[in-house]
Amino acid sequence: MSKPPFTHLHVHTQYSLLDGAARLKDMFNACNEMGMTHIAMSDHGNLHGAYDFFHTAQKSGVTPIIGIEAYVAPESRRNKRKIQWGQPHQKRDDVSGSGGYTHKTMWAVNRTGLHNLFRLSSDAYAEGWLQKWPRMDKETISQWSEGIVASTGCPSGELQTRLRLGQFDEALKAATMPQPGRTKAFLRLVMIEHSVFALPFAYIASLTAMYTLDKNIHWARLLLVTVCMVGLRTFAMAVNRIIDREIDARNPRTAHRELVTGAMSVRHAWTGALVALVVFLGAAALLNPLCLALAPIAVIPMVVYPYGKRFTNFPQAILGIAQAMGPIGGWLAITGSWSWDAVILGLAVGVWIGGFDLIYACQDVETDRAIGVKSVPARFGIPAAIWGARACHTITTALFVWYALATHAGAFFWLGLVIVAGAFLYEHRIVRPHDLSRLNRAFFSVNGFIGIALFVCALLDLLVRGLTV
Repeated sequence: MSKPPFTHLHVHTQYSLLDGAARLKDMFNACNEMGMTHIAMSDHGNLHGAYDFFHTAQKSGVTPIIGIEAYVAPESRRNKRKIQWGQPHQKRDDVSGSGGYTHKTMWAVNRTGLHNLFRLSSDAYAEGWLQKWPRMDKETISQWSEGIVASTGCPSGELQTRLRLGQFDEALKAATMPQPGRTKAFLRLVMIEHSVFALPFAYIASLTAMYTLDKNIHWARLLLVTVCMVGLRTFAMAVNRIIDREIDARNPRTAHRELVTGAMSVRHAWTGALVALVVFLGAAALLNPLCLALAPIAVIPMVVYPYGKRFTNFPQAILGIAQAMGPIGGWLAITGSWSWDAVILGLAVGVWIGGFDLIYACQDVETDRAIGVKSVPARFGIPAAIWGARACHTITTALFVWYALATHAGAFFWLGLVIVAGAFLYEHRIVRPHDLSRLNRAFFSVNGFIGIALFVCALLDLLVRGLTV
């Protein structure tokens, strides 16, 4: 074998229902005999074998690449008519299945891509079925394209079909799948859905401040708090992606990000970041003079954090400082005055997020060491990072208890703390130094649940104690 070894990317397994051939055990035995370290599955129109393929590959010591040779409708997947693009005498060179489908081969490059392949395949069966072909279309492929790489496929692909028909302009269009619009690409760039981590704690601080102020919910101020939080976080994420784009390009896990692939230009990313910053500052100005005066201070750690991994082994500490701003700012937005209770909650949030970022950084240890990115896992190893995260989350729990005592919280808030403590125990049970297979579940699902659960319990507690809607 040559170095690096050859990798088959287009293989039909026994699960390729219309033309399956390769039995999994025999296929992986052959990989080991030939020294092939990676191999892909690309079954026709389905992912039924993905689970078996993945686990059989792991048992064999081969790295699995999960893909699909998809059936793609020549127009909309909902159009149940067969479509042909050529002239009658070109029938043999026209759309496969007498006008039923073209082919496109796609592979998942990460967990997000795998989930998107599952979505595409499921939707193809639910909405795109024609005779015996579960068909996707360009709309769904564009919608669920994150984490997926694609090729033009076999001779039945759209590009090859257009070329055979002599339709060269159409072939060129087929080679350039439409990219998502700038707004959609920017929202994906900043991962807007991850606002769930910090936003609930800003709400907890804001609502607690309202309770201490006059026991009334001030909806306009709460809306401005939301605008501030989303605006500042959007600015921070965009700047992070811009500054880290060269590092992202060298890391296989992040090489699909929009600034690396070209789905979003640096100029447009800067435009979005600056718009978000203006929105944040404008909302802060509408709240009160103290919020506007302190707003630039909140921006500083957001800009420093991306550079932190270049000069310190503890960039998570900078991230924690940045995240601590949320609850502190939420309290200031309501009262216009400083509160040490808000500082306690802010510290809890900062230590919590710094802790789970220690876990998240464990998946990039080898790459970070190779390209010179600094972090606790890269410097001290995965076990040290996991133990550091456990210490952080123990401290977080203690700070939450301190906050509950300082604000005279009631039974529902204490119930929320019990739920949070249980979630921390679960998180550290499923993520261990020798097993990071469920890291993404711990990072996204568990930590998202923690924020929402504590917010719901805190809100119920305040309402029971007399907060008026």
